[in-house]
Amino acid sequence: MYTLLFSLLAALLALTAAQCPSPWSGNTGDACFQISDFPATFSQCQQHCESQGGSLATIKNAQEDAYVRNLVTTERAVWIGLFESGEQDESGIWEWVDGAESTWRHWQPGEPNEWCTDEDCGLLAPGLWDGWVDASCTIPNWARCLCRKGSFAGAAYRRDRPRLDTRHNQLRTELIQ
Repeated sequence: MYTLLFSLLAALLALTAAQCPSPWSGNTGDACFQISDFPATFSQCQQHCESQGGSLATIKNAQEDAYVRNLVTTERAVWIGLFESGEQDESGIWEWVDGAESTWRHWQPGEPNEWCTDEDCGLLAPGLWDGWVDASCTIPNWARCLCRKGSFAGAAYRRDRPRLDTRHNQLRTELIQ
């Protein structure tokens, strides 16, 4: 009797520990996600995620990608924590904001492509594309923030953040002149 009761209690505690706390969504404690209720630039989103105890989301595999796609409605686009790193422009090296080693990617065919201006940040928009796309990091008032609980900005993002914040604005100024 005590063994059965102890087993049930242990299973309940394990199940509770694996759940994400409100307002986070997810099915394991390692993969808890939250979408902001406002649009912002990539860097503003990272700041928001940090204030919530996380970072822009690292998506580690196809299962997580499918899960977050279900969280994002077709009317929304969200920044994910993927950015083109390096001091050299157009390095072609894409890293996660939190420095995660995951190499899994779900790019839209033909992406990343630097199609318009300097597109150095990753975007997920299930209503528009099946895969991820690269976009200018400083697009205001369009994409929301997809945060992942418990991860924080890594060294490469901290190094490259000033470039990600300013490059689009520099290009726009050059085009106007």
